[in-house]
Amino acid sequence: MRKSLSARIKNLVRGGKSFWALRARIVGELLNSPTEEVEIGSSFLVASLLHLSVESNWTALKFNKADWPLLAKLQLVDSGSATEQNLIYLASLYAVTNLKRCADLARVDQQASQLVLDSQSEKIEALLADCDKIDQQSLFAFRLFAAANATVHSYIAQHFGEEAHASWVRQRFVYPLIYFTINRPSPEQLYTDLSSIFPWLETEPQERKLVRYLLRHDFDHSDSLSFKCYVALLSHPYDAMEMLTHHFEDAIAERRRLTPAERGALEALAGVNVNRRLSRLWSVVSGDAVKVEHGSAIDFGFDLIPDDHSFFSSFFDLNAHNAVPGRSKLLGALGRLRWSHYPQRPDFEAVVGLSGQYAFMSLGRILDVALVSIYMVSRRS
Repeated sequence: MRKSLSARIKNLVRGGKSFWALRARIVGELLNSPTEEVEIGSSFLVASLLHLSVESNWTALKFNKADWPLLAKLQLVDSGSATEQNLIYLASLYAVTNLKRCADLARVDQQASQLVLDSQSEKIEALLADCDKIDQQSLFAFRLFAAANATVHSYIAQHFGEEAHASWVRQRFVYPLIYFTINRPSPEQLYTDLSSIFPWLETEPQERKLVRYLLRHDFDHSDSLSFKCYVALLSHPYDAMEMLTHHFEDAIAERRRLTPAERGALEALAGVNVNRRLSRLWSVVSGDAVKVEHGSAIDFGFDLIPDDHSFFSSFFDLNAHNAVPGRSKLLGALGRLRWSHYPQRPDFEAVVGLSGQYAFMSLGRILDVALVSIYMVSRRS
């Protein structure tokens, strides 16, 4: 009699290898058992499969040609299927199992956001250098390094050319990352640009979709959830949490009913209280009453110093008709866009530029919301 899917997965894990070494066999088992749900259960087996210790020889985004057929099959997995449920279970479990790493990079996001607000982005590289080697492998760290050095293209290429990064990152991903950081094409234009500018992405559609998703996973490209979860499992756990957060945000914005697996993953991730967006999303899904916040009680998604918090509170207050001075150069420009009768183009370009450059961070998100709220940029679906 054939063993259950869970038993077969557990037997694979008992060999002591991680998910990244076993991924083809594990995904193969999931695809070959489209009606079975997997449950690992044992904390020891979970740690063996998914935990990233300091000693682990782990490298982010270690993709190769064997991954493209898997990604192609995962794009075809039906929404709500057991295979999708198993993959979102593994992806959310991966983030929760490495909770400290998620919390550490959430703090880096807060600190880097404050540095950009203070016009001290030159200190971001030192902030990243203080992270351990595994956290420096996160897609978040890649994008932050590139954004902080956007005017020095050769320096970015030199940094990612080091052996510490996966060969796929060095050879296939770094130049699209630099191009995207500098030019910031629209999500609709990005896919076309990737195939026309980078010849190696022209012949393999799954690799092109992967690069597009890594650069803009805050935008719905109609990739399947199973595809997203597989990419999340080959990324840093903080990136996995961010990818799932964007997926849930898109689903709720579309007023789509979450599957039981999606609800379970959202509840698990919101419960660890690392990502405030997840906590709020779970409140929406749970039907909790919406709390109207005022003044100092408003949560802008990250911790602002009192003066900056007061500025944003006034910025979004419909009754605030008198200009509030911004403490920094960036907030000064944003304030003039909000309160000046005739906003100036240099202010517009400065704020829109930083909003796009740091769109993946807490600060970038609040700047984008601020610009949309005063009709400086168009609303998006």
